[in-house]
Amino acid sequence: VDIQTRSIPEKLTYAVSLGAENNSMATGNDAFLTYEGGGTPLLGGGADDRALPEAAKEAYKSIPPIPNNLFRAPYTAEKIAISDAYDRLVRSFDPAMGVTTDTPGLNGSFSFVGGNRWERGNDRVLGILGALTFQHKYDLMEDAQNNNGTVSLPDQPMQLVSRSETRGTEETLTGLLINFEFVAGQNQRYALNLIGNRSAEDEARFQVQTLGGGVERQNQALHYTERFVGSAQIHGEHHSGEKQGQGLDWFVAYNDTSQEEPDVRFFRNDFNNETLVGLKPRDSTDPSNTRRIWRDVGESNWQSAVNYSLPFSTWGDLSATLRGGVRLDRTDRDYEQRSFTYNFPTQAPGNDAARENLQLASFHATDADQLWTDVFTDSNRIGLATNHPPAPNQLLWIITPLTSSDVDYTGSQDIDAAFAMAEFPFRSNFKAIAGVRLESTDLSVIPTNERLGKVDVIVVNPDSGDRGIQRVDQELAVADIKDKALLPSAGLVWSIRQGMSLRGTVSATIARPNFRELAPVATEEFIFGDEYVGNPDLTLSRINNYDLRWEWFPRPGAVLAGSAFYKQIRNPIELISFAAGGRSFIQPVNYERGKLSGVELEARSSMEWAADWLKDLSVGVNLTLINSEVEVPASEQESLASFELDEPTRRLQGQPDKIWNANLTYDSERFGTSVGIFYNVTGEMLLTGAARGAEDAVPNVFQEEFKSLDVTLAQRIGKGFSVAVKGKNLLAPEARTVYRTPSGEETVKTERETARLLGISFTWKW
Repeated sequence: VDIQTRSIPEKLTYAVSLGAENNSMATGNDAFLTYEGGGTPLLGGGADDRALPEAAKEAYKSIPPIPNNLFRAPYTAEKIAISDAYDRLVRSFDPAMGVTTDTPGLNGSFSFVGGNRWERGNDRVLGILGALTFQHKYDLMEDAQNNNGTVSLPDQPMQLVSRSETRGTEETLTGLLINFEFVAGQNQRYALNLIGNRSAEDEARFQVQTLGGGVERQNQALHYTERFVGSAQIHGEHHSGEKQGQGLDWFVAYNDTSQEEPDVRFFRNDFNNETLVGLKPRDSTDPSNTRRIWRDVGESNWQSAVNYSLPFSTWGDLSATLRGGVRLDRTDRDYEQRSFTYNFPTQAPGNDAARENLQLASFHATDADQLWTDVFTDSNRIGLATNHPPAPNQLLWIITPLTSSDVDYTGSQDIDAAFAMAEFPFRSNFKAIAGVRLESTDLSVIPTNERLGKVDVIVVNPDSGDRGIQRVDQELAVADIKDKALLPSAGLVWSIRQGMSLRGTVSATIARPNFRELAPVATEEFIFGDEYVGNPDLTLSRINNYDLRWEWFPRPGAVLAGSAFYKQIRNPIELISFAAGGRSFIQPVNYERGKLSGVELEARSSMEWAADWLKDLSVGVNLTLINSEVEVPASEQESLASFELDEPTRRLQGQPDKIWNANLTYDSERFGTSVGIFYNVTGEMLLTGAARGAEDAVPNVFQEEFKSLDVTLAQRIGKGFSVAVKGKNLLAPEARTVYRTPSGEETVKTERETARLLGISFTWKW
């Protein structure tokens, strides 16, 4: 897809649009989940509000031990100072650790577009076009299912950790685009494009797992994410006045992106609905119950390219073209993570004050709806005890760094490319397009753990195929890919008749793993949820593509087309699921071979052929049928055989089996009316493939077929003013993912209702 923004408007133009939208599940719902201090500030700054406290950037000594006899072993000034430091540290953090509820209003949007042009004489034109957009929306998921499943024995039911889940999400998106263009004459054009986008998403989720006997496990997660993308691009075109199509085009661009996840908060506890007592889950560590995480990703990128086109004539004065160029791409990434956990130090024995303090290690609710997080960070429950115990440094809940588990990484990617191609006509209706591209890739990811010098990676037992966690020297987890690829392409185009053609293409391409796929860093959405972990052993994928397309444009706005495609993939990157060390992982891996084939049928036409009065009515349909397959390695099959999850081949991950789109539109310039009905079906798709962990195995996970229906209505009202009404996802189907074994047995992994969206917008152009 090649999209070029319009830089010079035809005249002075402005347009302002305001919109509001109702979300059937979120708008006006007083059960919407958020938290104290949560939300996405309309003017930005949400990441700054959640910045890591200055006190957390210091180094801390070990917590002083509690002596057996408080009166014969008085504390030293140094130990008291250490306890005071931990008191200041825990009180420096935002106190919110769990969810609350609120009632959101309507979703809203705003946009402004404006531009002008100035004629400077001698075919010189200066133009400017700018756009500012803003969106603010809410979404709510209630009483959903979010389960983790494993197979332990082939003849037994799947072992499920079943959770009900409610999740509230608030999002804002602000975008700015400014294009300057200067046409210096008929053959020269210069442009400067500036793009900036800032998005923020705040998510609060609450999960409940029933344990029996009136006890439930409560799992809460608060997750704010702020992203920024900025780009500045200068490009130019220089054409020769001698030959049509001869000339040079070039560009230089700098792109800066960042993603901040400040103060991600996790809290997990057991709660007895009969005794109203909350406790830490048994046999669990502090990090598996409470965590606060700061993640920061920054990426800078330079790009530049220059291309030259040279037309020439062949026999019969047919026009041919030679084209060549080079491109440079440099990317650097820095990833940093800081994590903390709460713990409750040993209390002084043998006195009433200590026994009173010890009760604060658990939670006694006043009613069944109260959460431990409602009071967990109250001032009398954290830091130095306020009941004046005999020991002057008696500590309650404190927070400590988790430096041993934090892994940072730096990444770099250098891509150099050069290409040459020719478009050569053999006859006026038959031509060939062929070329070759040389690409050089130098890609590396270097992980670091400043405290240990070691990182956790996933290793595969060569005998059993089991996957497990192993801590290795950080130098052994470095990803380093150096590759050179010669990528040819050849195609033929036959113009069968006016408006009808047949195209065939054969080409070679590559697919590179990204930084996240290579970095041995595990991230999850909630405690004991699926953790995505990178794989430093990934390699590039190489793809051979074969495409054939017949297309016919019988009249303007009408098309009838059919395509067939086939891809052979060497070392495809696939996502697999497995459990290891009591944790559930998703990891990208290379399989040896995969293939994908399919057909696409497309038809679009106005109904003018049936009757003149139907000329404003159009119908379109597009159907793609996809068959994909990846060969499961023999070692993987052997490791899954004891669980009856082995299969020699399965679908390629991320490929739906079909995509179907149909639309009916009415567009009348005379009446200023536009109506559209859009129906979409996205077929079943494999999300993660089966794999085996240390003891158990996880089956394939599929996303089930999803159907959506959207309707739009726009009406011009007077000069320059229009109103539009939109309905999205009107069918509101359930969205489901399932575990599925090769024998066809299914168990729900996730299930949720989806929301209908009804919106109205007003636009004024002048």
